[in-house]
Formats: sequence, C-alpha cells, structure tokens
Amino acid sequence: MTVLAVPIYATLDWMEKLARVLGEDHMVTDVGSTKGQIAEAAGRLFNTPERAAFLPGHPMAGKERGGAELAERTVSRSGLAVYGRFHVGTVAEWGCTGKGLAGVGDDDGSKTLDLDPARHDELVAWVSHLPQFVATALSAVLEEEWATRRS
Repeated sequence: MTVLAVPIYATLDWMEKLARVLGEDHMVTDVGSTKGQIAEAAGRLFNTPERAAFLPGHPMAGKERGGAELAERTVSRSGLAVYGRFHVGTVAEWGCTGKGLAGVGDDDGSKTLDLDPARHDELVAWVSHLPQFVATALSAVLEEEWATRRS
C-alpha cells in the first residue's frame, strides 16, 4: 500500500508516475483535503484489472498546522476517514477485493464515510476550509487593529 501524503498537485504528479510502475497487486490512497481532481485522475490511471487500485482518502483528524514534526499518534482517534466514491465503488467493495481496506479505521476508533468527490469537496469547503479562511482573516484584522492602537 502506498499513501500519498503531499500537497494536491504533488499527489497528482505522483499518481501519474506510480500508475506506470505499480501493478494489480498494489494499492494507493491519498490524504489530500480535496477529492475532485484526485478521483478524476484515479479513474483514468488506476482501478482496472492490470493496474493498481486507488481509493481517494481524507483523514479528518488534523490540526490547524501541518507537517511531520507536528504529528501525534493519537490525533486520528475519534477521527473520520472520508473516502471518495467514484466508478469503482465503495470502501466495503474495496475490502472485498483483498487489497487491504476491510476494517479500515476499526482498530483506532475512527469511522469511515463514502462520499461522491464533489459532495466531499463541498462539505469540506463549508466545515473546514471556510472556517479556516474566516479565522485567518479575523486574525489579520485583529493584528492590524492591535498594531494601530499600539502606535
């Protein structure tokens, strides 16, 4: 199993490279926060009898800051692993293929959810990306106000 844990455009680049060298006994997933482009590329590059399997993923248990140096072993507990559904089916169907997804999340207490990539991206925009943008904008306004009052 290969997990792509890089920014979205790097994931797309790696998908192109890996599709040429991995075979049907391999599985690939990603942890990116958007699924539209990933699912489209996966449908084009993977998931045929002679090619590797690909299931878009998005662990929803992160923090406001990223990077390997900030990783915590327990952050995934009580998290939600979101898998993008596209033409190859659902996590349950993947688990039946013997490619290693049966029971994903069971041992650490996380849950899984199958979503259409467009619906995934819409929900994540509302519950994750928009609040982050609002918080960042508010912080910038408050910082500017604080600087103005101090001068």
